[in-house]
Amino acid sequence: MGWKGTLRSMQAAARRAEREAQRQQRQLQREHARIHKMRELELAAHEVALYENRVALLQSTHKECGDKWDWDGLAVLAPPEELSVSHTNENRARSILATCTPTFLDKLLRRVETQRSRLAEELEEAIRQDQSDYEHALRLFKDAKGRLGGNERPCV
Repeated sequence: MGWKGTLRSMQAAARRAEREAQRQQRQLQREHARIHKMRELELAAHEVALYENRVALLQSTHKECGDKWDWDGLAVLAPPEELSVSHTNENRARSILATCTPTFLDKLLRRVETQRSRLAEELEEAIRQDQSDYEHALRLFKDAKGRLGGNERPCV
């Protein structure tokens, strides 16, 4: 075989290799598309399962019952007692004021009266805070009592 024959056989081999690479590429693209389609189908199936589960939960909500209430027993109970003012902040501030002992440096720099007046202001603020907490709790109590309407029973 001459040089032309060798050249032709080399070109034919190159074309065969190129056709084989193109065939393999098309096959890989088809496989990729198939895998992608399977993933989409799996995802759609999963979303359908989630949706059906949600619908089943919503349809079965009325079947879930809590404990039974003894409304007649609750009706004869005495109403809760009215709230009273808690003096926790005031007591804490009073104990701090009572146990405050000025140091030598405070006496030397004449900060005793300033310190005592600051503690007295904190005591007044604690009293106001206790009163505010009481009023807030009382408002919540009256709102809750008003929602129940006295001895009325809520519908079940």
